[in-house]
Amino acid sequence: MTAELAFVAATEADSDRLSDIMLGEPGQLTTDVGMRLFGMSDHRKAQRLWRIINRNGEAWRHVTLAKSGGETVGILMNASLDVSLSASLLLRATLMFGPLWLLRLPGRMKLQRRVQTEGPAGAYSVSELHVAPSARGGGIGAALLVEAEGQARAGGHDAMTLQTLTENPAIHLYERFGFEVVETRTDPDYEAIAGVGGYHRMVKRLA
Repeated sequence: MTAELAFVAATEADSDRLSDIMLGEPGQLTTDVGMRLFGMSDHRKAQRLWRIINRNGEAWRHVTLAKSGGETVGILMNASLDVSLSASLLLRATLMFGPLWLLRLPGRMKLQRRVQTEGPAGAYSVSELHVAPSARGGGIGAALLVEAEGQARAGGHDAMTLQTLTENPAIHLYERFGFEVVETRTDPDYEAIAGVGGYHRMVKRLA
């Protein structure tokens, strides 16, 4: 499938599709961790909220799409999404998930910050890399990493960096591609809620 891939910049019209691919499907590790951490049990509601967040943050401006046969099958984001917790966004989320969700939010965000890592200054950051569930197993993840390295080199970066869950099977792909774990942050309270220890920071040096 990788031979048929085309890489194109996302547009605003792609916002919902890239949001759905980023969120993933029930049973997917990254999806389940995020939903457990932030107290969400309804995937459809989480999907609606994530679409709203990405539209407001204009995530599409930082995304490259992998397309096959005209269909978006993967996404690459090279900038962290700036999520503004506006009053209107908090109100909509509270209406979806209930007042207990809102009360828990500050503590859950604090837990998330405990396990966050920082990449080296000046490195090209792979902040999001996802393959559509229906297109997995066809080498698209590897092709997205090749595209990311091309962007990094074109931008004059001397390193690439990404953060991934400590239990993410994709770590093996990143290691094959030349990334190394340079820092690991875990927290028992985070693990008790999210079901995973925390995050690895991985870096690939570009010669």
